[in-house]
Amino acid sequence: MELFNIPYLSYYLVLIAITTLFFYTKLKRSNGKAAPEAGGAWPIIGHLPLLGKPVAAHVTLGALADKLGPAFMIRLGVHPALVVSSREVAKEIFTTNDMAVSSRSKMAAAEHMGYNYAMFGFSPYGQYWREMRKITMLEVLSNHRIDQLKKVFVSEIEGSIKDLYKFWVKEKDGESGLAFVEMKKRFLDLTLNVILRTVAGKRYSGVGKEEQQVVSQMILAGSDTTTVTLIWALSLLLNKPHLLKKAQEELDIHVSKDRFVQESDISKLVFIQAIIKETLRMYPPAPLSAPRELNESCTIGGYEIPKGTRLIINLHKIQRDPKVWSGPSEFMPERFLTTYKDVDVRGQHFELMPFGSGRRSCPGTSFALQMLHLTLSNFLHAFEFSTPDKGLIDLTGTVGLTDMKSTPLETVISPRLAPELYI
Repeated sequence: MELFNIPYLSYYLVLIAITTLFFYTKLKRSNGKAAPEAGGAWPIIGHLPLLGKPVAAHVTLGALADKLGPAFMIRLGVHPALVVSSREVAKEIFTTNDMAVSSRSKMAAAEHMGYNYAMFGFSPYGQYWREMRKITMLEVLSNHRIDQLKKVFVSEIEGSIKDLYKFWVKEKDGESGLAFVEMKKRFLDLTLNVILRTVAGKRYSGVGKEEQQVVSQMILAGSDTTTVTLIWALSLLLNKPHLLKKAQEELDIHVSKDRFVQESDISKLVFIQAIIKETLRMYPPAPLSAPRELNESCTIGGYEIPKGTRLIINLHKIQRDPKVWSGPSEFMPERFLTTYKDVDVRGQHFELMPFGSGRRSCPGTSFALQMLHLTLSNFLHAFEFSTPDKGLIDLTGTVGLTDMKSTPLETVISPRLAPELYI
């Protein structure tokens, strides 16, 4: 064919080269400065092997941020992703570019197992997502609805405390009056019961084994946030007994020992609130934000980021930034009573975003905070907690999407209140 003769072939090669050069120059001029990319990417799978090491992904990405800066690129398979590790860049994203980063990454699991993104938390930004979030916020997670469910919170928490008291009566040592208990499962069961009664009107213990597995998967996100934070909060307090004592002294002053803690008490328990904030700062339930996807090109951190790039916020790195936080790896709840007393966790302060920020922030923030405050304060009020043999609690976390304590939370307990309150 004449098309493949040397003269024609040379002509087309020159035309392709000129066209490629034109579009490359135009793209480079319009895109400006590209964000630095981490080395070590593999063909096809990109940096996934780097994130699959025994070290947690947020730690690995934090180390890369120290070398490459607060905004850099990695490749998740064939998908480019921008990793952000500073409050300044996060602020730029969630103010100037919030609309551009409001979509979720398209994932096969969310599409096929989630009925074509019917689970709105994974759905792309658009009319369906806006309508479903509006319904969720008005019908399930609004402040008014949560206020109506206070009785559910209180009854489940008090029920859990009474169950723990029964366990203590049965298992306590005759001489010391102490009992060993593993708190991980108790916090998880309590959280599941509250969420199920809120959404489905039944308790976790009232369904069969197979149903439990299905229900657990459906409400995993909500229960994980609360359970993980409670476990870390108690672990951190056990390693700082003077702070545990200070929290209980606050409870004795504002609640007294003749009743359990009510929701109306929480506003006066400022140290308990500070403990929750500090725990969420040190151990955000999801140390890496759920990946978003840019639905339009924009400038972030001085770099031109193209449409379709995925976005990951390293919350763990931001919330332990030594440029922002004094003693970032130290558990110091008192910081939220002084220097950082005006810093909130609801996504308006970009140095502390455990629930995310912007349009795709966690819709269950108010629900989680009420559960956390009520649960922690009631358990600290109802029981004395200490560690076996007066040792330190292991604070090693798991390697996964959720920063769960890797070992059981074994404690020694005894009741603090009058016996008739537990009956």
